[in-house]
Amino acid sequence: MSSEDAEDPTVASGRAVALAALQRASARALYGEVGRARERGVPWRDLAATLDMPAMTLHRQFSSGRGVVAVGPKDAADGFELGNHRAVLGRSPVNSSATRPRTATELWMDGDPPSAFDRFVGRESELADLRSLFSSSRLVTLTGPPGVGKTRLALEHLSRVRAPGDAPVRWVDLAPLPDVALVGPAVAAAVHAGLLFTGPVDSVVAERCGEQAVLIVLDNCEHVVDGCADVVERLLVRCPQLRILATSREPLRVRGEVSFPVPPLPVTADPPDRAAAVRLFADRARTADPAFALTEEMTATVAEVCARLDGLPLAIELAARQATVLPPDRLLPELARRLDLLVSRLRCAPDRHRSLRRTIHRSYDLLDPEEQRVFRALSVSLGSFDADFAAALCRGERPTAAVWPVLSSLAAKSLLMPDPPGRFRVLESLRVFGMEKLHAAGEQAVVHEHLLAWAAELAEGMLMGTDNREAIGSVDAERHNLHHAVRIAEKSRDRRLPLVGAALALCWVRRGDHQLAQHLTKRLLGTQARSSPGRAHLESVRAFASCMRGDTTEAFRAARSALDLAQTLSHPELTARALAALSRAHSGLGEHGRALAAGHRQVAMLRPTRRALPLATALNDLAWVSLPAGLTDQARHHVEEALVLLDPDSAPEAFGTALHTAGSVALAAGHFDQAAVHFSTSLSRATADTDTTLYNLEGLAVTALATGAVERGLRLAAAAARVRKQTRVASTPWWARMLSDFVDRARASRQPSRTGATDLNLEEAIRYALRCEPAEALGTGAGLTRRESDVAELVAQGLTDHQIAARLHISTRSVSNYITRIRTKLDLPTRIHVATWVVSRMPARREGAAPVSGVTLRASR
Repeated sequence: MSSEDAEDPTVASGRAVALAALQRASARALYGEVGRARERGVPWRDLAATLDMPAMTLHRQFSSGRGVVAVGPKDAADGFELGNHRAVLGRSPVNSSATRPRTATELWMDGDPPSAFDRFVGRESELADLRSLFSSSRLVTLTGPPGVGKTRLALEHLSRVRAPGDAPVRWVDLAPLPDVALVGPAVAAAVHAGLLFTGPVDSVVAERCGEQAVLIVLDNCEHVVDGCADVVERLLVRCPQLRILATSREPLRVRGEVSFPVPPLPVTADPPDRAAAVRLFADRARTADPAFALTEEMTATVAEVCARLDGLPLAIELAARQATVLPPDRLLPELARRLDLLVSRLRCAPDRHRSLRRTIHRSYDLLDPEEQRVFRALSVSLGSFDADFAAALCRGERPTAAVWPVLSSLAAKSLLMPDPPGRFRVLESLRVFGMEKLHAAGEQAVVHEHLLAWAAELAEGMLMGTDNREAIGSVDAERHNLHHAVRIAEKSRDRRLPLVGAALALCWVRRGDHQLAQHLTKRLLGTQARSSPGRAHLESVRAFASCMRGDTTEAFRAARSALDLAQTLSHPELTARALAALSRAHSGLGEHGRALAAGHRQVAMLRPTRRALPLATALNDLAWVSLPAGLTDQARHHVEEALVLLDPDSAPEAFGTALHTAGSVALAAGHFDQAAVHFSTSLSRATADTDTTLYNLEGLAVTALATGAVERGLRLAAAAARVRKQTRVASTPWWARMLSDFVDRARASRQPSRTGATDLNLEEAIRYALRCEPAEALGTGAGLTRRESDVAELVAQGLTDHQIAARLHISTRSVSNYITRIRTKLDLPTRIHVATWVVSRMPARREGAAPVSGVTLRASR
């Protein structure tokens, strides 16, 4: 350097910045060495003597968490010993050969992967996927929410893929770094086993790596993600054989990156004690209490604890290691205080893992103010939500289009979990933390008001502006948030309570939870004035719930009360809804003339409004009550008009219900093949309507019995009866009598069953009804698990991976993994061959059974 350069203030400033960065990195590196030596039992006194500094000074510096600054013994110019571990802190040029080769006694050096002290549980599919990804990708980033186990997964991956003689692996722990400028020096130090440099990191790494296929692991990138992205992109360009595995709560977003989301551990399995989350809890609990054992009752409690903890490994481990003082049965009711309870009992645990609160707080601190505000508002959500819901909670601040980038950013940073299609959810532990922050910011009252305004608008659209059947389809996805709104409205005695409560109760009715609906309406009716729209809403829903329970007398009283209130208030929409409930109640009582009169009156009220959806619903209801009156032709006319008014895409719920009615009309006319087509089409449409689902199963049972498929018909009828008994969902009396007549005649005439009775749950019964064999027939002799059999069936239906994931409530990546395992087990090259295999094991008709027209399997790529 020339004298002119030495005097240049810019050059001097640059050198000062470089030296300051070097000092900070050196202090952090020494801090790490001291911590590792302490983990192995090296006393403070010995460490202080090695570093040639007072023990109290060393302890104070280490306890501060900022770093350790010391000058080693004069006879150790190139390094010093901390216990049995070497830490080289001397400066050396890039091409220096001063770094000594490792000896057998040097067990650990800076840059070596840390050792795992506990057993790895689960994640077999993730490990297989990760290994496959690295065969074609040079940069893979493990992403996921705080505490999901990204670092532990990376360590396990290394332990399973490394073998003696493999390419070197260098581990860079970025958690202690306070500044993005230190990422480069930290990477260089790791590659050179502890030597610190001030030169360009890509030159340092390229010089050291040469043409070797080196793997660098960058752990905990989230707080220095910009610096990581810059370093990684330069390294990948400069070093063609280099591969990088990163762990971060958000992707690095550089060219060539493959983002690998790490999901929470599964909390359910068959049997329950095989769930990965439950096994992790048991394993960690035994480290605290070797006598810990999972009894059947304990397993159920542990599974519920793990579910409440979202399957997050860190939270599960913190809970399990307190099993001696806070066993699962005592922990479960205390989980509302999880942020205070779940703390580490390990003295040397990393700072970020010392408590669940600290782990989450670290992620929260990395958000910008706008992201923090939206995250706090979203903490009032109890279920999944979309962008419109998020915008409603931020009402007055952001429109829907403006809030979407914030949601995307929060999801990218793993503080929101994607919940397709186009929805998100907040993990419960994150939500509890967000609620604390919401309260501390003084924003709780404002956000609660926004939640109630959203709920009232949704409820009004369902109860007043649209057909209730169709609105239930969208409300069902929001039922948890709607339920939370009801709780808040009850506590504050908000005037919107009856409207929101009626919408939630009707949602429960359609799902088959009529007891919940009745309890809610009864409780809320006690808070309403004698003549109020809210009371009319609640009475109408109470009537529908009573009909579903089979209590037609109570249904009639509630419907009559609702109608009287609506007429007193001169409220047309309420009157039409009350007439619908009254018509159904009369039909249940066998008063068919009065049921028809109420139905015709409702249709007459709705025709002038020119609103297609409510009119189509009324026409469908009129067709349904016409059937027990023997008016088959009139019923056909009404349901055909309803189907013309309905759009299958925009009104799938209402269209599916009308299809069932059309099938019932065909059944009454003796057109069994046509009836089977209508019932099957209606059943195949995704619906939250338990009532219609059960009617479709029973309709297909009748068509099977009527066409000679006795075993199939009896099995479907038995499955529907079992579900009705479990849920206490009653059917219309005339329908129940018809089904009973068919079943009794079939049982009297059939031969002894060759297959034996098979108990099918609702999901299995739907699959069996839409195909020709029960799920257990799949996988016989093939070694497929139940879940793999389910996926194979849906492949045979031509569903895409995304559609299968939505049907089974799993991730798309899991579906892809299942299909790969199925193909491996069956030795099949493509998914077309999988579909063909399924069809070959599920013949179009059973022996002795007539085919059901319109029910087919199709294979697709």
